[in-house]
Amino acid sequence: MREQLYERAVAVWGEGAQCGMVIEEVGGLLVGLNHWMRGRQCEAELLEEVADVRIMLDQLVHIVDAKDGEARVAELVEGKLRRLEGRLAEEERSCVE
Repeated sequence: MREQLYERAVAVWGEGAQCGMVIEEVGGLLVGLNHWMRGRQCEAELLEEVADVRIMLDQLVHIVDAKDGEARVAELVEGKLRRLEGRLAEEERSCVE
């Protein structure tokens, strides 16, 4: 269902407009995060900004590679999470010593 929505969005508004929306939504998240950190925005508002960015990032992946994009991104995320795990383990070991 999501893929069909992304296809429709691109068909109606075009890739350029949707890529512009990615930038706009990321900007909204940056502002929202800054406000939340200073106590000027509640968690619910910040999470709404996160949801907007997730949707647009999913659309961006679809625009870049509709066939294999999700799998490629999932593989990259797993690799980055493994790297994070390794860095955390190394940091925790150095704190113990």
